[in-house]
Amino acid sequence: MAQKLSSKYNRGDTLKYNIVTANGKMLLPEGIVLTNYFYNQLLMWEAEGIELYERENSKDYEHQFQALKQKATENLLFTEAVLGLKALMSDIMQQKHQPDQADRLARALVNAVRQHPERALRLPRSCRDEDLVYYHSVSVCLISMLIGLDLEYDNESLCALALGALLHDLGKLYIRPEILLKRGELSQAEREEIKEHPILGYEALRKFEIPETVLQCALQHHEKCDGAGYPFALKYAQLELDARIVAVADVYTALTASRPHRQEYDYLDAIEIIHADFRFGLDRQLLDTLYCVVLKQLANATVELSNGYTGYIVQIDERDVYHPMVLVLEKGGAKVASPFIFDLKEHRGVAIDRIMPGKKAGSLSR
Repeated sequence: MAQKLSSKYNRGDTLKYNIVTANGKMLLPEGIVLTNYFYNQLLMWEAEGIELYERENSKDYEHQFQALKQKATENLLFTEAVLGLKALMSDIMQQKHQPDQADRLARALVNAVRQHPERALRLPRSCRDEDLVYYHSVSVCLISMLIGLDLEYDNESLCALALGALLHDLGKLYIRPEILLKRGELSQAEREEIKEHPILGYEALRKFEIPETVLQCALQHHEKCDGAGYPFALKYAQLELDARIVAVADVYTALTASRPHRQEYDYLDAIEIIHADFRFGLDRQLLDTLYCVVLKQLANATVELSNGYTGYIVQIDERDVYHPMVLVLEKGGAKVASPFIFDLKEHRGVAIDRIMPGKKAGSLSR
């Protein structure tokens, strides 16, 4: 019998059973703590009239349980990071920033990405308009850290990069909401106002004892390597490495997130769009690094090639990251008689069309 579970549990309780729908789809796994985020999800499902049931774990639920447990853990980490960033930015704006607060948040994210780098790519695709700055900033932080790890940053450098990425868009909170959240086309005057956010963020942060690289991430993340950016039209040699990393992660994260005027782009499509369009003016070596990072983290995922082949990546040449080797298992949806290696370096007219991170190698149709 369906139950009103929000009246049975309180915020902070641990679920004793899996919560499932009438058709057996698991929504929340047993053992998770009902944080505000998960409790609000429960309220939302009930408000939508979804019948909810409690079920013990069994073989029927084991696959769902493991997948949902991982997703719940990832959602919780991201949500806690967003809440921590909200509190941090609020304190900075009220001029009562505590350095330990920022350091704890940055180190928690660094530790999480070191332990599970593959999870950094599974970012929320959308959020409420009023939370966009926070969600975007946490996403930029995670992608920046993946690049930093690949560049062999030590732990202290990685923490500074994480903090710079988290706070790079602080200045947007000083922009009028009616402009920042406007869905239609901005006027020239409105665009100029938004362009003030790097300086606004920098000025707010420089009042505190914050590393210079963090300040420069706020100030320089819209500069371009060719000098066509803002606010000071700086060129490559004048830009901090951390700021160039954050700039790459900033554009990549924006393209892979859903927006009112367009759908999000696929992992690799976003990088190729940035690479092909010189107007972005980003560090092309760092773009190559990000492409390589994405391929490494999704190495066991299924890829579809533009010639109809399907398989998975088995080798990446870091000198030519756009042309890995793929073990082909299918052609046109049908299993090949014998799997074979297809080297994209030898077939440069063929490209990776799509990555399916949820579909692992070996799970293709047979």
